[in-house]
Amino acid sequence: MNNGEDLPWDDQPALAVRAIARAEADRLEAAAAAAWDAAAARGPAVVTVAGATGNSNTNGTFDRVPAERAPGGPPVYKRRTKTPGGKQPWLFLACNNMWIVGNTGNKDARKAAGWAYHPVAVADGKLPHEAPAGGWQVSTSKGFAKQQSVRVVGWGQ
Repeated sequence: MNNGEDLPWDDQPALAVRAIARAEADRLEAAAAAAWDAAAARGPAVVTVAGATGNSNTNGTFDRVPAERAPGGPPVYKRRTKTPGGKQPWLFLACNNMWIVGNTGNKDARKAAGWAYHPVAVADGKLPHEAPAGGWQVSTSKGFAKQQSVRVVGWGQ
């Protein structure tokens, strides 16, 4: 994971690439879009992230921003307050299907980089408050640290 500030990615032991027919790819893409459309319809309007320590950019109240959601894509949440440095935190799903708290540029690119992330890639349609509790990694002055205390709670629809 990269925190957006030029820290290295974790080494991975192997990468597998598999070819599939266009029809199968279209079917998988349609299924993912349907799962995210259903999630967006049932999902909360507000999400609260609390319990992170060592990084003031992570905790806060995030509002769903429908205009930021790509068609058939996951919801995107904007924190109500900016960071002390003036950056806008977002809660978004990165291209690796991990929920991230990161800045606007990372959100726009769906880049797996930010101040905090949930290290488990979620299935299509799984919202941030539905990810397993206690698994969040938070950027600190010593790198990322697993913080069992982080909780993500959804509020209202």
